[in-house]
Amino acid sequence: MGLFFYNRATGRGTADLFRDGKLREGWSADDFKDFGQGWTLIASTLDNLLFYDPVKGTARLAGIAHLGRLDVFPGKETLKGFSPGWTAITQVSPHELIFYGKESGNAVIGRLASGDFRTISPKIQLKHGWSHIQSFPGYLFFYDTQQGLAAMTPYQEASSFRQGLGDVFEIDPGYSHMVAVWQPTAGTPAWKHWLLAYDSKTGNGAVFEFKNGSLVKTQDLAGAFSSGWDSIAASDGHLFYYRRDGIGAAGRIDTCRPAPAAISSREPIRRISCAQSTRCTVVRPSSGPSSPSGWRSTCSALSHPTVTPPFPELTDREREILDLIARGQSNVEIADYLVVSLKTVRNHVSNILNKLEVVDRAQAMDVARRKGLGPGRR
Repeated sequence: MGLFFYNRATGRGTADLFRDGKLREGWSADDFKDFGQGWTLIASTLDNLLFYDPVKGTARLAGIAHLGRLDVFPGKETLKGFSPGWTAITQVSPHELIFYGKESGNAVIGRLASGDFRTISPKIQLKHGWSHIQSFPGYLFFYDTQQGLAAMTPYQEASSFRQGLGDVFEIDPGYSHMVAVWQPTAGTPAWKHWLLAYDSKTGNGAVFEFKNGSLVKTQDLAGAFSSGWDSIAASDGHLFYYRRDGIGAAGRIDTCRPAPAAISSREPIRRISCAQSTRCTVVRPSSGPSSPSGWRSTCSALSHPTVTPPFPELTDREREILDLIARGQSNVEIADYLVVSLKTVRNHVSNILNKLEVVDRAQAMDVARRKGLGPGRR
């Protein structure tokens, strides 16, 4: 997974890989690009970011590149014709987003792929007041912070999406964040699914396990977290917590009944220090100056696995090499690009062929391209 950091005041942003609970080090001014000032909501699909202004009803797109490193390329044109007033935008499939207005309860589904956006559903009437939307396999989860109400609504395709009164149930009020957490099960292609609830005012939280279309609370975590986190993102069971003054921390969910320490985030692991908007670096908390006031960054997850990613039987490195194979690169070119030995690449390729149950590189390339890897992936 990647994280995208955006400064609404300056319009500058950058992306960073988040793997195994770690960010890379050494951001420079060149890593930050201009995405335009004032965007309130940011959502991602498999290969694009969408920036949205709910007051003006305008949007802008950016392209995401996942190859060895993560990069985001700003779009030049502001898109008009969007309805104003959407208060939540959430990814519901690799290329689909739900737009929801809290005051009206209206929603629509849009498709964003390869730099092209279009609406694919009529206007949908949902309950008004939802403050959070998260995606689970075959379902969308809705939560109302003030009333403590939630809903688990089946979602398979945009044309048949409806929300009924039977979807609604009670849950504790007051949570400021709801985060869907997906984690691969070791040795199998299956995934475990949880919902992390967090209250930034108190540091209280809870973990819910998702099974068969239902959520079951597995543990209350009163006071288990530091208070004050502004953004939380999840990847493969790892959690990244971010605060607007530049403090970040990592945590992890290891079982459906974790001890509080397993997912607490009391100790920061990174500080984003910004001498000015165009000079930002990532340093250790003990060695970096405090970030100035006014650096109001948004931490957004990129390519969050709202569905099982292609080839879940492969490791991240194997999937990366398969993508390069699908692009027609030789073992020598892959080794040079990844800065690894040719023998290492050959071993990975052999493992990929065995796991995909194909006989040669040409078949692996064909299978990968049919699943969206290769030249068409940006």
